[in-house]
Amino acid sequence: ITNARAWDGWHQSGLAIDFCFRDEKNNRTWNGMPDVEKKTLNGLNQFIWDKEKYNVWQEVAKIAKIFGFSWGGDWYRSPPDFPHIEMTGKFRSVQEAKAILLKEGLDAVWGMI
Repeated sequence: ITNARAWDGWHQSGLAIDFCFRDEKNNRTWNGMPDVEKKTLNGLNQFIWDKEKYNVWQEVAKIAKIFGFSWGGDWYRSPPDFPHIEMTGKFRSVQEAKAILLKEGLDAVWGMI
């Protein structure tokens, strides 16, 4: 899930990842992704999903949050992105991170976390 164009997301700056699970045959799977329903309430988009399936993703997110990541499953005003975690540190924008990445490299970007 993305609304970002190339180089307009945290992934390209090395500050976000998407994760998935492995099934019993060790294949990557996104099974268990909650079905997301979009509703409009007071003129604002709201996204509602099955909390039972949500709990599986939330367990990984809890661990990620201990280390300072934010989780795409917490997004309510845009479609939630359950496999997404990001750590943006001191960066105020993707463009700021991109500029440092291109000028100084990935170590400099991570140094600002």
